[in-house]
Amino acid sequence: MTIEKNLQTKISDVELTDLEEICRHEHISKREALREAIDDWIKKKKGFDADDPLFRDDPLSIEIEKNAGQVDEVVYQRQEDSCD
Repeated sequence: MTIEKNLQTKISDVELTDLEEICRHEHISKREALREAIDDWIKKKKGFDADDPLFRDDPLSIEIEKNAGQVDEVVYQRQEDSCD
């Protein structure tokens, strides 16, 4: 069961105008924008998630080197062809 709470705060006229302008541009409600802002702020303050596979899994450096070599072959082959 999710319990939702309402939050209230005061913002300046300039902040409100900017918020409304961006919401119109992004086609989202102010409520959605504020939820996104809160979510981003929480993630920023908590830091990275050590359980995220991006930080947990070992990179396949052998495959990366192999693929990088293949890219070099394609790039340099094209350069040699264009120089002829």
